[in-house]
Amino acid sequence: MKEHIIQLLTEELYDLSALTGTCCLWKYSPHLLTDPRLGAQRLHNCSFCLKFKEEKGENICVRHDTETLAGLLRSSRPGPQLVRCPAGAEEYLIPVTGSSRLLGAVLCGPFRGDSGAADLPLWRKELAPVLERCVCKRIAPLCRDLYLTHTVHNGNDPRIAAVIDYVTGSFADTVTLETAAQKVFLSPSRLSHLFKEKCGVDFSTFLTRLRVNEAEALLRDTACSIEEVALRSGFGDRSHFTSIFKKYNGLPPAKFRKKAREEISLFRKKLLNPTE
Repeated sequence: MKEHIIQLLTEELYDLSALTGTCCLWKYSPHLLTDPRLGAQRLHNCSFCLKFKEEKGENICVRHDTETLAGLLRSSRPGPQLVRCPAGAEEYLIPVTGSSRLLGAVLCGPFRGDSGAADLPLWRKELAPVLERCVCKRIAPLCRDLYLTHTVHNGNDPRIAAVIDYVTGSFADTVTLETAAQKVFLSPSRLSHLFKEKCGVDFSTFLTRLRVNEAEALLRDTACSIEEVALRSGFGDRSHFTSIFKKYNGLPPAKFRKKAREEISLFRKKLLNPTE
């Protein structure tokens, strides 16, 4: 089911790219991270962007997405807006929300801006309402299905569904079995038993998996230190984080990051030189 949604999302983003004549990407979570399940629609793959990254390095663009743009979406101006990238080009940023939280954003660009790149299309104001309608009607529902519909089976129990929604939205904070139980007026022991019965996995494992998934994305897509990744993904300290992360991935965080970046670098080289 998830693979089907990923395919539909890829197709919708490809259609937007054809409409605008430039890249249209999906970045998920409030940190605007890449979903590795997407293909070219997760990274800027036009020659302008690829050459800029090759000359200036990856980190300048990574910080722009995960810090500057993510910061804009958490500010008092969270709506669709035209933004400028470090290369002087422009992008149209359209946030997507679900269950009262930010799921991510669609990034359309680069447009020419002040970059001086004559091969990039010019931004046209009349594109804004069209893009926003397409995202609202066709892309946002897919993203909600992808990130708000969970793989665990909750047996249609509204209490377990509420707990899953709470944990998924708050796992980076201090979430415990006790705080989750309070949300649905159950005792911790009763929730523990019910969660395992309905979901087939215990509460602690479910929470840890969410945190590890977030840590993987932060390591892959941001320049955050290992300590900051641990904190942002809900782990208390680097030592505990490293131990749990290695248990799930077989690699400590630093080596996972190195391997992931090598894979992304290889992917970009193939885009730059498709015949090699």
